Amino acid sequence: MRRYVTTAVWMIAAPLSVVVTLLMARNVWLTFGCYHLLVCLVLPWLDTVLLRRGSAGDHLWRVGLVGGRGDGMGAGVRTGGHAVDRAGIWSGIRAGLGLGLLLGGGTILVLAVWGDVFLAGNRIREVLAGWNVTPAQYPLMMTCMLLGNGAAEELFWRGFIHRRLESTSRRGGAIGLTALAYTSYHGVTLGSFLAEIWLSVLCTAAVFAAGLFWGWLRERYGNVWPALLGHMGATAGYMVDFWREIATG
Repeated sequence: MRRYVTTAVWMIAAPLSVVVTLLMARNVWLTFGCYHLLVCLVLPWLDTVLLRRGSAGDHLWRVGLVGGRGDGMGAGVRTGGHAVDRAGIWSGIRAGLGLGLLLGGGTILVLAVWGDVFLAGNRIREVLAGWNVTPAQYPLMMTCMLLGNGAAEELFWRGFIHRRLESTSRRGGAIGLTALAYTSYHGVTLGSFLAEIWLSVLCTAAVFAAGLFWGWLRERYGNVWPALLGHMGATAGYMVDFWREIATG
């Protein structure tokens, strides 16, 4: 019972940190600090090494960077007491790189054709100004998104949270619940940038579908690499359109 409660707290705290820092504090730098850095990366590590007295290897396994289908049993290599499927990891990395290129290129293409329907440069600048981002800080914000957004979110949701849920529910439940919690706060961020409700609903549904897909990849490969690299590729794709809109809109 305690595990269910603590997992629920994790799944509520992460979206809440985004809502509080963006809607109440209206400061995207606090979002990067509180959500991406603290909640997604630092606190799970502290949970492993301080509360559970685990090693760095244990943490790598808990966030899905090592391991494999069936936890890589039979691979003959162990990290933090867990068997590691090195072939599965490299397979996941290759799949993630290919997926990242596909999603990044596809996102750029879609937004190049229909970007004006979804985004408008003036609205982007207004929203970012309301979130305490000045034009001079656009490159820094984009760097944080490109390097930190996809990686931090996948290590937390498809890594840390998925690992907790897979021991308390069926695998399909772990995928679905994680995708649902992951989608919840994206409705807030998307609603800020998109003028039409139907666009917000459509894009939020797409985020949920992506969350299910990332979770399926997590199960398919036994590690977080395909979801992590694929997510980073998708982020790079829409950052290209963001820059185009900001610079020329």
